[in-house]
Amino acid sequence: MASTKKPKLKIKLTKFDWSIEAIIIAMLLFHLYFVIFNYFKLPDIVPTHYSGISGGADAFGSKEAIFLMPGIAILFFVGLSFINKYPHIFNYPIDITEENAFKEYRLITRFIRFIKLEIILMFGLFSFLIDIPSSYENNFSLNLVDILSFALLYFLMLISSIVYLILTDSIRKKQKVKQNNATELYPDIEKNNKIF
Repeated sequence: MASTKKPKLKIKLTKFDWSIEAIIIAMLLFHLYFVIFNYFKLPDIVPTHYSGISGGADAFGSKEAIFLMPGIAILFFVGLSFINKYPHIFNYPIDITEENAFKEYRLITRFIRFIKLEIILMFGLFSFLIDIPSSYENNFSLNLVDILSFALLYFLMLISSIVYLILTDSIRKKQKVKQNNATELYPDIEKNNKIF
């Protein structure tokens, strides 16, 4: 949205940010442990796809397929962690200036951190509730708990997106009020455009 170049800032993680990262890493490690622990107990052929209508397994493959979910989770973790180091490359609904860059960057990096947490949780739940249990049962189908767990997780992802947009909107409104106040105090500011 902004026509000017965004400032490049390094956003240091707070204790809160580190705790979220620690939770994500712990979830990833538990996910890997859970899959590896169960791998040796599984039959050679496991379900690899489930029908959207009946919820039953409709495709089967090698038991190595259970490593797909933790593998994708690790890729998401690495990718989102990498891009989160460069908040100046993101698109924002407001102009990023020297005055608001730190707040906006902190907000977007936390938002991405929560999305990362939710994605890792989603892949872990899939392995924990569906992938591994279905491999032990001959006639496995999705139950209400599975469906509600994923519905709740998708709802949380939606809520975190809405919260981010609300916070960004409040920052934008505060920025606009500051600009209006500055324009009233210094009428030549719009002509010279030196401060903003």
